[in-house]
Amino acid sequence: MTMMESIEDGLWRDFQELLRKVEKLERDQWIELPVRARLSSFCQSLMTAWCAFEQSRPDRAKTDHGPAPADEWDEVQHG
Repeated sequence: MTMMESIEDGLWRDFQELLRKVEKLERDQWIELPVRARLSSFCQSLMTAWCAFEQSRPDRAKTDHGPAPADEWDEVQHG
């Protein structure tokens, strides 16, 4: 983790690495189909858990990514 990287940024990087490893196993033709199906379900569960974590962040709760107050007051010009 760098000085400018937040804890969440470091977690996201580590999470992406884990997800890539699981997805690689999921595509491995040498792994039996039932195991690959469980790996696929595991990937989906991981993504659901990450989304829940992101939604629980206090800074995420302040916006729904809709128009900002500045947009509503016509203070922002979209080019």
